[in-house]
Amino acid sequence: MGDGPRLNDGAAGERTSRWPRRLLALTLVTALGVHFSLVVLYLSGPNLAKAALGPTAAEYTRPFFRQNWHLFSPNPGISSRKLAIRCQGDSGPWSEWFDPLEPMFAEFFDARLGGLGKLIFVYRGIADALIEQAASAGKACRAAMARARKASPESTLPAGAAPDPVEEPAPESIPERPSIPEDLPECGHGDIAADLIDTPAFEVASRYARAMCEAWLEPEHGGLARYQFKLLEFFPLKYSEREAGVDRRWSRVVELPWPVVEGVE
Repeated sequence: MGDGPRLNDGAAGERTSRWPRRLLALTLVTALGVHFSLVVLYLSGPNLAKAALGPTAAEYTRPFFRQNWHLFSPNPGISSRKLAIRCQGDSGPWSEWFDPLEPMFAEFFDARLGGLGKLIFVYRGIADALIEQAASAGKACRAAMARARKASPESTLPAGAAPDPVEEPAPESIPERPSIPEDLPECGHGDIAADLIDTPAFEVASRYARAMCEAWLEPEHGGLARYQFKLLEFFPLKYSEREAGVDRRWSRVVELPWPVVEGVE
C-alpha cells in the first residue's frame, strides 16, 4: 500500500521527462520538412506553388543551398568571377593585375580540412555582391532607356516610319544568377560603375582592394599611393567551340573596371 504512490509518482515523472525529447524530435522533423520542401520548390519547374512561394524559396535557398545545375545545356550558363586588383606604391610602377584569392585556393586544395574554405566563401561574396549590384544597375538603365524611347514623340521619326517595338524584360519569380551587364552605348560600363560608387557593395570591395594592396607592398615601394580594381567574369567555351579545337580557354571575358583611387594616405 505504501509503495503505490511512489510507483505512480515515478511513472508520472518518467512521462514528464519524455516531453523535452519529444518536443526536440518534433522540432527537428518540422525543420527538415520545411527545408526539403523549400529546396524542392526552388528546384521545381514552373507551377502554381512556385509562382506564389518562389521568391521565399529563393531567399532561403541562395545563401547556402543554391543549386546551379546545367547538365544538359548545349551552352552551359555558368561563369567564373574574380575581383582583380592592381597597386602602386609611392615609388615604383603599377603592379600586374592579380587575384588575391589564387594563393588561398592553392593552399585550400592542398589542405581542404582547414578553415580557408569559409574565408574564400566570404571573400568571393565581395565580387558576387558587386556583380549583383551591377546587373541591377544595368537592368534599371535599360528599362529607363526603354521608357524614354516609348515616351518620345513619334513626330521625331521619319515620315511613314513606325517606332521600334520595345520589349521590357518580364519579371522573374526566381531571378537567375546575375552577370556583368553588356557594355551598351546608352548603358555603358562607365555609367554603371559610376552608379555603384556610393553603394555598400562598392565600399566593401574598395576596402578589400586597399587591404590586399597594403599586404602586397614591399618596403622599397614606400606607402600605398593608389590602387584600382575591376570585376572579371569568364565564360566557358561552348561545346561547338571545344569540338572545333578553339585555341583559347574562355569563350569570352567581360570586364567592369572602376577608376583609380588616388591620394591614399
